[in-house]
Amino acid sequence: MKNIFTLRTLILLSFLLFCLPFLRTCSNSSIESLNPVMSEVLPQNSISKASNGKLLQKTLDDRKENIEVSKENFTYSFYGLLDLGFVNKDTKLDSSVFSDQSFYALLSLLLILISTICMLVFSFFKRVQLIEILGILNIFFLIISMILFYISDILKDLEQIKIGFYLVLINTVLIIFSAFKIPKLTTSNV
Repeated sequence: MKNIFTLRTLILLSFLLFCLPFLRTCSNSSIESLNPVMSEVLPQNSISKASNGKLLQKTLDDRKENIEVSKENFTYSFYGLLDLGFVNKDTKLDSSVFSDQSFYALLSLLLILISTICMLVFSFFKRVQLIEILGILNIFFLIISMILFYISDILKDLEQIKIGFYLVLINTVLIIFSAFKIPKLTTSNV
């Protein structure tokens, strides 16, 4: 009984972990190129070097602040990625959607969400073997989605993968191990 409660708790924790930062869609170099240091900040006919230094420092501080704001704007949670990919699409559903490489990565994330919902339902019916299978599929879909994000050039370096991804991966492994610990119901036990 204690093991099934632990399993349900881990599955419910997955939904909470989906709210954490999961992926940044722009790399640090892309964000920094969006906010370049302007060489024309200092006037050519400057009156004093002190005012130039203050102006340069203010510009650098503004740039640093803009980079931080951009990093926050381009960082998405699991739910944010699904919202970005499926809910807020203003395009019509046609064959061009299926040629977009990021569609399949987002589809993998949607399958993870559906699978996690199914795992929660199956935990109340004590269908542990199905939870094990769905947990393994979740890990597979999670890795496939990151590979597809890399192929579609959304993911350029590992710094773009945020803590939410790693915690979801670890939590899914814990779900699988917890499900393996629960004794299976056989015909002799019933």
